[in-house]
Amino acid sequence: RELSFDRASMVSGLVVRLACGGRYIFAKGAPPSIQKVSKVTPKSDIATAAERWGAQCYYVLGCAYRALRADEDELGVPREDLLRDLTVCGLLLYQNDLKQESVVAIAEVQAGGVNCIMCTGDSISSGVGIAKKAGIIEKHRTVYQVFVERGGGISARRMNDGGEADAANLQGPSTLGLLETGVFAIEQQDWDML
Repeated sequence: RELSFDRASMVSGLVVRLACGGRYIFAKGAPPSIQKVSKVTPKSDIATAAERWGAQCYYVLGCAYRALRADEDELGVPREDLLRDLTVCGLLLYQNDLKQESVVAIAEVQAGGVNCIMCTGDSISSGVGIAKKAGIIEKHRTVYQVFVERGGGISARRMNDGGEADAANLQGPSTLGLLETGVFAIEQQDWDML
């Protein structure tokens, strides 16, 4: 049974029957999403590892699996039940190579007075890493990840070179000034609430 990619869960999967007769569900997807459907311990925080690899310009997918019980009918079990209590088995890393021609083209556009921005389907850390390599963000510039609360409040945390947002936390008026003058990164769900 194939579990097609689902935008809501950011996970896809496949039920397979091995030659030995065992049946397994294998899943891949955005590392935080794989972490949500897996039984993990604090020591196996794949989202943090994925952010570190993303900051080094890798596209990162999480992988997980579990054996199906003998009484589980893979065709009759709802998708959500199949994708539950998985065991994380690793990360898939894809190199995001930046073409030198892209760096040159971006520099030419910027020299013409155009302000370039990065929009990506990758993680924030990967997008920021590539934007720095491409010259969209100056390498020495601090980048802040912006968070929007449901009540309309805005906060931001400084991203470190490993891709994670660190302890420097801004809230209130200082955050609004940052949005006007600073370099910031924002995820889709936060952008949608602005």
